Amino acid sequence: MRAAELAYPGLRWAEVPLAVAPLSEEELRELADAIDEVVAAWQTLELDAEGGATLRLDAQFGENVAATAASRLEVVFSPLGRFATLREVRQDERSDGLEESAVLGVDDRRWAGAVKALQGLLRARAVTLLDMAFLAERVPVHEQPAYEALYGATLTWWSLLFRAMPPEACGYRRGPSV
Repeated sequence: MRAAELAYPGLRWAEVPLAVAPLSEEELRELADAIDEVVAAWQTLELDAEGGATLRLDAQFGENVAATAASRLEVVFSPLGRFATLREVRQDERSDGLEESAVLGVDDRRWAGAVKALQGLLRARAVTLLDMAFLAERVPVHEQPAYEALYGATLTWWSLLFRAMPPEACGYRRGPSV
């Protein structure tokens, strides 16, 4: 800090903690209330045992939308800091029941307005929104044999920041983003 003050005299400097605490349960509930005011969707908030959380948004886009084209938008919060990501979960009705598959990002254009609103609400609360396509990338570190042996995959940013399980093991598939 002293070096920055000497290098740039006249500017104000403040110490910033290296670790930023994740959103508290109270902050998550306040955010859910704020989302409820701007996004017309039914929502549920699920807190993980690891300290992360997932906010699920379900919306009806009109009567002409077939049940086979249903999707849900999820805001996933990291247990390690003020990080979040948006993901779409497709719900396909099959003869043997409902099948869900997550998409890396959001590709259903009907969610575009909700995505914009969520981006603004998260930014206003100093939450860094990370792209799912980025989170699915391999972490550029030396080999992680213990992780690879346990999960049969390489370590990704998703595994490092959100959940230990790799995105592929969670059923993710790549798709375009809104």
